[in-house]
Amino acid sequence: MESTLYKIYEADREGSEVHKNLINNMEAKTYEERLHSLKLWTLEERRNRQDLINVFRMCNGLLRLEPIELFTYDDNIRTFL
Repeated sequence: MESTLYKIYEADREGSEVHKNLINNMEAKTYEERLHSLKLWTLEERRNRQDLINVFRMCNGLLRLEPIELFTYDDNIRTFL
């Protein structure tokens, strides 16, 4: 009869082999291929998503921001060079 500890050890060992194979298979792929394989978004897509969430929150009064926090004031009154 196998002990519970031995079963946990075997399951962990098998799981680590699966993870090791997954990592080894990813090494030869490009950044875009890895993202596609893992069904992840690019950094730009994640940033755009967060921007859209913040715009939604601002429009619905869930996020309070002063304009000074979003924009910088320029003392230069010239409109063209």
